[in-house]
Order: sequence, then C-alpha cells, then structure tokens
Amino acid sequence: MSHSIFHVVATQNFAGVERYITYVAPMQAAAGWDVTVVGGEPVAMGDALGPTVRHLPGANLATVARQLARLGRRCDIAHTHMTSAEFAAISTWPLHRAKVVTTRHFAGQRGSTRPARLAGQVVRPAFAAQISISQFVADTIREPSVLIPNGVPNAAPARYGAKRVLVAQRLEAEKDTQLALEAWAKSNLATDGWTIAFAGRGSQEPALRSRSRELGLDDSVHFLGFVDDLDGELDQCSIFLATALAEPFGLSVVEAMAKGIPVVASAAGAHRETVGLVAPELLFAPGDSDACAALLRRVVDHGASNRWGTRLRACQQAEFSLQRHVGQLLALYDRVLTGEGIAV
Repeated sequence: MSHSIFHVVATQNFAGVERYITYVAPMQAAAGWDVTVVGGEPVAMGDALGPTVRHLPGANLATVARQLARLGRRCDIAHTHMTSAEFAAISTWPLHRAKVVTTRHFAGQRGSTRPARLAGQVVRPAFAAQISISQFVADTIREPSVLIPNGVPNAAPARYGAKRVLVAQRLEAEKDTQLALEAWAKSNLATDGWTIAFAGRGSQEPALRSRSRELGLDDSVHFLGFVDDLDGELDQCSIFLATALAEPFGLSVVEAMAKGIPVVASAAGAHRETVGLVAPELLFAPGDSDACAALLRRVVDHGASNRWGTRLRACQQAEFSLQRHVGQLLALYDRVLTGEGIAV
C-alpha cells in the first residue's frame, strides 16, 4: 500500500526552499509515494516538479488551509516548510488527521513577530517530527530536532576556466553581498579579465549598484536579477562566492560543490559544515573583505589544478547527495507512521 505526502509551503515564490521541494518531491514519487505539493510560484514550481507530482496553488496561509481542509483524510504525512505552512497544517489537522512533519530551514525562533513566536510555542507539540537542515540550525532553534542535512542532485563537473565569479543569493542584509563587492575591488581580478555576476533580487540591489559605480567596477560587475537556470550560470563560472553572515545551509553552495566549482565562503553558519568539511582553507572570517579578496586571488593563482573543486565535489556526493537526503526523509516518515517516539 502506497502512502501519501503533502509538501506544504505557503508562498508564491521560487527561491531556495521551493527549489529544494522540487528536488525532493519527484524522487519521493519515484520511490512509490503519492506526492502533492501545495504552494510556490505556480508556473516555475509546476514545471520543476514534473508530471509525477501533483501541484496545487497555495500563496498564503489562508489558501493553503483551504487546500488542506479539502483533503479529508487522504494524506498520511503533511510535511511543512516555514511558519505559515506549519500554522495552516496544524489549524486544519482535525480535518486531514495527517502526521505533521516540519523542516526548520532557518536559524532562529519560529515566527518573525512576537505573536507568531508565542503561537509557535503553542503549536510545537502538535508536530510528529521536526527536522533541522544543519547542525547550525539545530543549535540555533534551541528545540529538539532530527538532523537531516539537505541534499542536491549529483552533477557532471563544470568546465573550469571561465574567468567569472558567481554570487547567487538574495540581495538582503543578512547575506552581506556588499562584502563581495568590496572584496572584488580589492582582489584586482578585473585587471586580469575576470568578471563577477550577482544572481538574485532583493531590497539592497539599488545600494549595491550604486556602490559598484562608486568603486568603478561597472565594467566587471553584472547584476543578473532572478535566475531560473542556476545550473546554467554555474556552468559559466570558475569560482562561487558565498558571503552570508549566518547561512542555515546554502543550497546553491552545495550545488556549486556538486559541479566541482571552488567555493570561497564566510566561516559562518552551515558553511563550516559544507565547504569547511573538506576545504576549511577556503573560508574567511565573516565581514573580512581583505581575507575574502586574498582567497579569491589564491584560487585564481592555483586554478589550473582545481584541487579544491575535486574535493568539494567528492564531499557533496558522499554527504549531501539528493539520494542520501531522500532516503533519510523516508526513513523518518516510516518512524512517524509506525508510532516510534521522536522528540520535538
């Protein structure tokens, strides 16, 4: 008898969490589960999920709650992602009676406002299991959880040689993208024909563009906006730069690792658990643009052998493969459905 799972994300976005779901859901369907995804940007989400996964719209808490209420009792596992989805699944539980599993994708307390945090303490006992995507998240949320690091698909190695650095992240303060600009200016790589590209959108984009002009970098700096083909952008770079001050996991970082691309990253958050696992020498102190610039220069100067990329790719395949991650998820679901006690 096959079991059913509903992945629930109460957004209309197609960012890191939503992309993660599009990796996991089809593989779970291939393993024999009946899989439905509720939420995410309608067109991009549906296209990425493919024909084996049912997709329903769910842009916000109210819409998702209505979708779940219509299920009756046809769902075994409701796997929620982010706070609004959690509240939707818990508030409609008397109607669907699914076991609710939640993934904590961000470091910090549940909810961005005081009322939401208080409500989070009320709903927490209703979860059958709670997953942390990194040890950094597990330590930061200060609640019991099961550690299941994210996984990404294995990939063929990128062809190292393009004189391009790629930064792929939201252009928000917590990602410290300005440090990437400052480090780029100090590295002087532009004089050797290198460029840097920023893939992503956010409130800091105008300030970043202004700072780029102030530093005289416009000829070597490219703002790409939202990119729906990150895989293609990775194939056109030789270094990946990640500057976040407290990265919960870094899906794009591990995608770069999967392609054997050297990753220069801040020694913060989960970067120490991914890049730092096999190449700690590529980590710089958070906020230190001089150290970041020196590392960029070091990778370029030693790029012919690409020894870092080889080690990072092997690490991804061993520790952060999608197959390993989905296997751990399904094993957890089995424990939940058989009533095995899991602390939450």
